[in-house]
Amino acid sequence: MSTPDDARREAASLAQKNERLTAVLVRARQELAELRDQVEQLTRPPATYAAFLAAHEDGTADIVSAGRKMRVPVSPAVDLGALGPGQEVQLSETMALVSAGEFERVGEVVTVKELLGADRALVVGRGDEERVVRLSGQLLEAGVRVGDALTIDSRSGFVHERVPRSEVEELVLEELPDVEFEDIGGLADQIEAIRDAVELPFGHPELFREHGLTPPKGLLLYGPRGAARHSSRRPWRRRSHGRWATPRGRTPCAARSSTSRGRSC
Repeated sequence: MSTPDDARREAASLAQKNERLTAVLVRARQELAELRDQVEQLTRPPATYAAFLAAHEDGTADIVSAGRKMRVPVSPAVDLGALGPGQEVQLSETMALVSAGEFERVGEVVTVKELLGADRALVVGRGDEERVVRLSGQLLEAGVRVGDALTIDSRSGFVHERVPRSEVEELVLEELPDVEFEDIGGLADQIEAIRDAVELPFGHPELFREHGLTPPKGLLLYGPRGAARHSSRRPWRRRSHGRWATPRGRTPCAARSSTSRGRSC
């Protein structure tokens, strides 16, 4: 015959077993939930990526996906005002815009030939193929100039990023000099010879044609240090309406093998 103490001990043992079973059930429920999430992830259809074009007041957006232009609904979690043209976005299996990404960072390189308004440009790619493209949001903020090298996403028709070209940047004239010929002293004969060689072919081309003269293709200014080689070039930059390229280093000197010692370009 069991005593009250035996009954209490049995009740305590059953309570402990019940707690252990409850803990096992909780862990099993958590593991089932994790497995369910994994199954959903593995069976989820692949997401589609597209390029954002524009937003509309009704909460929809225009996108370009694989060359197709579409208008799609937008998830409330996406801030349409923060999206820029050409920005990568993700679409759900129902073709709804559900998240925003970054701008494309790879692609072929093209060169800007002409700007067409504020958001388009005519570019030249491989084989001198010309194409009209859209400027992405980050290029609209940074600005684009004729001659810039840009990366292009051929599927969406957007150019995204400026590619620096050191060999070109080194030739760019940073600022317009303010030096005139009158500011250079002691080189009257040399300046007159330079002006004859440069100004006459452009100012009086008919004389060269009449006498069968060939204008010079270029001038090489050389001499010792302090001979005003650089100063004598600056007035031409100021007077000229064309583009000037300034080579860095001593590359032009390498082509002139007859330079005497003590002279430099």
